[in-house]
Amino acid sequence: MVVEQDRRLSHEREGGAEGLVDAARNGDHTAFRRLVEMYKDRVARTIVGILGPVPEVEDIGQEVFLRFYKSLPKFRGEASVGTYLTRITINLCLNERKRRFRAPLPLETAKEPEMDPPDERTITTLAVHETLADLSVKHRVILTLFYLNELSVEEISRSLEIPVGTVLSRLSRARDAFEKAYTRRMGETHETA
Repeated sequence: MVVEQDRRLSHEREGGAEGLVDAARNGDHTAFRRLVEMYKDRVARTIVGILGPVPEVEDIGQEVFLRFYKSLPKFRGEASVGTYLTRITINLCLNERKRRFRAPLPLETAKEPEMDPPDERTITTLAVHETLADLSVKHRVILTLFYLNELSVEEISRSLEIPVGTVLSRLSRARDAFEKAYTRRMGETHETA
């Protein structure tokens, strides 16, 4: 019920976004700032869902909005603003993953700081992010869009440019893969604790 309410609010927000896009196109910087405020959390959730809680979340988010700003003159409104931003975000995240895979890992020479033991919620959150990181990119993206960004199946279909049936089957497979990986991870955690 809460998810449906959030999705309804998302549709209402999209209606106001179109007017802001027109204003931003005409040089209204306040309108563009309002668009950023409307969508910054959604963009951040998508980045974290795909890349994990990385320090570059803010930088990648800024790049998403910079690319959106530069593309305003070409934005035709065939997709909603949220769908368009999601597509930009996914593309930038996939590029970042490729870059990281090719880049050599830096050697860690500093001693790790001593920290208090994590609480149960922190452990669960880390386990969820680590489990997401273990999944294929397709599964990670679909789960992020559906659960973290609370997009409808139709919105995901438009964002990823795939049929609704493909979204549903991918979502089902991603849930199964996540459940198996999470159960395995939590079993390993409790065995070593």
